[in-house]
Amino acid sequence: MDWPARSAEGWRWLAANPARPADFPIGWLAEDEAGRAAFVGQFPQRFWIGDQPVLGVSGYSIIVPPELKGVAGRLIRRIMNRTDVALFYTLNANALSAPLYRRHGLSPWPEGAHALKLTWMIDPMAAAGAGVIRRLAPDLSGRPGPERLMNRRLGRTRR
Repeated sequence: MDWPARSAEGWRWLAANPARPADFPIGWLAEDEAGRAAFVGQFPQRFWIGDQPVLGVSGYSIIVPPELKGVAGRLIRRIMNRTDVALFYTLNANALSAPLYRRHGLSPWPEGAHALKLTWMIDPMAAAGAGVIRRLAPDLSGRPGPERLMNRRLGRTRR
């Protein structure tokens, strides 16, 4: 999967997550001379083992264009090798990324429920349209490209 557009506005949006500590990096980026980029996001969260607080990091949005094959592993190891992180996990367990996770010793948990996908309805009309597309033209729904269910209103709704 490629990352077709990066912008200062997009980085600000990602960094503005109120749950992210200000001193914790958003993630790791690798860019080649041609401007192609690979990215792995990281989101910290405190956990407790008994009375002891520990830091866990969720990896997300592993985006690597084919030209940068192999870079994802280095970016993932950047997160996994942090000395202040007690556990590393990701919520994205799709078939495309499964071999990558296995290479790093990660396994789905809980077994049998890891492939469950939860969604939240943002735009009922867009969701209905996506259902029609999946039914009439299933080859379109699996094609890489920009997210088809995003719309201009996302992010501009009342809090």
